[in-house]
Amino acid sequence: MKAMSSDGLEDIPRNIDFFVVEDTQTHLDNLLESLQKLGFHGEVIVARSISEGLKLLNLIDQSQTSIDMVISDMHLPDGVGLEILQKLKGHAILKDCPFLVMSTESQQEIIINSFEAGATNYILKPFTTEDLLEKLNYCWEKTSKKKKESFLKKLLPKG
Repeated sequence: MKAMSSDGLEDIPRNIDFFVVEDTQTHLDNLLESLQKLGFHGEVIVARSISEGLKLLNLIDQSQTSIDMVISDMHLPDGVGLEILQKLKGHAILKDCPFLVMSTESQQEIIINSFEAGATNYILKPFTTEDLLEKLNYCWEKTSKKKKESFLKKLLPKG
């Protein structure tokens, strides 16, 4: 039986691996602290820019490591907004990953454009731990069956 959150969404497993793209230390610290408070204990790979993120993704791809979810800022030193989504979602290793966008931008048009560009969900910074959990649960619920199966396979013993 699947664990369900209080809002009726499927609870996200606490051992998933995150790929985080955030250049502001305060926001990164808040995110990492929130993930820890929520009991997440998978790997968290952090990039500070799109170019650093793409380099890390190439290394991750070569190492056979997998990413289960992406959390990315919308304003980075080498790109903004939809450009970030397009570049990161264009990488094969992130093709089926849910994508949570973080931003201080609350204009409805920007939020809508993020979803149209492929974001799974959107969270305003700064956020509470509870808000983050709600957004992550929604992202997991919307994750493709193929991605969930891939996640489950990596939990099985090798051999």
